Amino acid sequence: MYGCNCSKRRCLILAIIYFVCSLYYGVGESIIRNLNTEEYDWNTVLGGHAICAPQLTSYGFVVLTDGRMLSGFAENGMLLWQVAVRGKPKNYLAVTPEDFIFVITNNSYLNMINSNGVILWSVDTGFEITEAPLQGDDGRIFIKGKDTIACYGINGIRKWKLRTSSLSSVPLCLLNDGTILVFLQSTAALQSEQMQVLRLSPFGEELAYETLNGTVVAAQSCDSGLLLVYNTGTVEFCRIVSSPDDVIGTLFFIWRKEHAVFVHDTVPVVFHLKNGMTGIVSTDTARARISVFFNDAGDLATSFFVPELTATSNLYVQNTTDGICIANDACCYCYRLTIDMHTMRKVIPEITWNTLLPTGTFPWDYVAYTYRGTLVICGKSWEIHGYRVFQDTFEEKRSVTGLVYQHFYQMPFDNEDSIAVDERLLEKGDYALLEIPWVNELKHDMKQFYSKMTERVSNVSAPISFQEVEKNEELVRFALTSLFGTSVFQKQIVSMALKERDPAYLCMYIRIMAQNGYDPEGRMLDALELIMGHGAFNQNQVCIALCDAVYKICYFMGNRSMNIKGQGIVSAMTSKKYSKQVNEYARNILFLFASLDRTL
Repeated sequence: MYGCNCSKRRCLILAIIYFVCSLYYGVGESIIRNLNTEEYDWNTVLGGHAICAPQLTSYGFVVLTDGRMLSGFAENGMLLWQVAVRGKPKNYLAVTPEDFIFVITNNSYLNMINSNGVILWSVDTGFEITEAPLQGDDGRIFIKGKDTIACYGINGIRKWKLRTSSLSSVPLCLLNDGTILVFLQSTAALQSEQMQVLRLSPFGEELAYETLNGTVVAAQSCDSGLLLVYNTGTVEFCRIVSSPDDVIGTLFFIWRKEHAVFVHDTVPVVFHLKNGMTGIVSTDTARARISVFFNDAGDLATSFFVPELTATSNLYVQNTTDGICIANDACCYCYRLTIDMHTMRKVIPEITWNTLLPTGTFPWDYVAYTYRGTLVICGKSWEIHGYRVFQDTFEEKRSVTGLVYQHFYQMPFDNEDSIAVDERLLEKGDYALLEIPWVNELKHDMKQFYSKMTERVSNVSAPISFQEVEKNEELVRFALTSLFGTSVFQKQIVSMALKERDPAYLCMYIRIMAQNGYDPEGRMLDALELIMGHGAFNQNQVCIALCDAVYKICYFMGNRSMNIKGQGIVSAMTSKKYSKQVNEYARNILFLFASLDRTL
């Protein structure tokens, strides 16, 4: 009887402890899995050891190995493609919203690979690159060295290069207006608890130096600004505020919370969330804490400790569709973070799944959680194991447009003072601030040409010859838009092509699209499909140019859905409504499309 009472008392105490812990952690009930005792859903073998964590893509993930091999995988572990990189790779990768992959080799080489595993270009930057590349909002790429910042177009042509004082280990960050914040190493001129930052325009202009009241150890960009974490545990939020009188804008510090998070031997990890929030994972010697702040005023939305998660060298954090996945050497937790609909200023954390990770049974180096709910673990034995842990949904990525930089182009256009676009310098690169007047000039000329075209289309006239259009100086200049290597001109080119009714002019617009190739929003491919379906433009020159443009866009982008769409467009030109010459040309292009399918 006494033993029975003890047993009941013990069960009651455990139940109370569990209830109190549930309230303390704010996570509710969950089922703990153990991957040491579970069979993996799939496995595959790499050609070497993974040298960094797998990076997520829209189709799955990519892995880089010390065997100089980059591999693309589907969610189910199927190997889609492999490509040997040129030189010894550094241990970081960058994947852009369009699934372009940037790999650094031999310390200074920047390599761009598309989502089909094709190396599009490789350039020697001339300095050691010290972190993963950062993509700007119109496709341009920023890279950082020990004392150098450089910018490349998506075509591999360098736009500018800037030498600076020694740079800190904090990565480059994008501010809400598209400018870049560069963190400099402390100097003797600064006080011990101060740090200097440099704000750069996307065109390489030094806009301002700022002195921060503390040493930043982590930072995270978001739509409305930038969250900073200092070595004291203080958190601060800043953003650029501009006005008609101050187009460049000024860096304003919106709020500051002293000693808000842990700062121990492990650097805090900052992650961006939806609904105007940013989270921080910080650790002390015994535990990890997740803190979530509202960006607008710094209100603490939630703060809770993660059970059994302590600071280790393998801390992994990945934001999900509606929360965060966090792991260390021993376990992994995934939280759903839901806004309290009553207060709208609090977040309710709930564990969606958690698991113990393999230890002795499968020694591993890196872990990643994919957009559709697969936990990917890279083992020390060249193996990758995949575990389906949750039925998640795809996380939308940041879109790439040229609109965010419009305020930099807002300058009065003066024909007399304008600087003519220089084709040779565009091809050579390092034109820096000249990009602004050149873009303005071309956009102005294209707008004028569009107005004239509208008048010409309204007035019925005899079609102009293809030879005459090919010599048109304005159209030849418009072809220079491809040398900028950004998404600035695509919308305007598409508008002109869809408005055009003269086959010769239309053929030139199609060729300009082909030369650009970069189609992050799919505008050009959509336009080509509409032109093909119009039916009135079945001249051989137009159809052949259209086939070329479709293939070149799909080749550059490497996107599988675009490839399928592109093949459908070209396949339509094998029908009897087109000439035999067009039929044969389309079949040859389809043969080239078949070679784009690199699935192994």
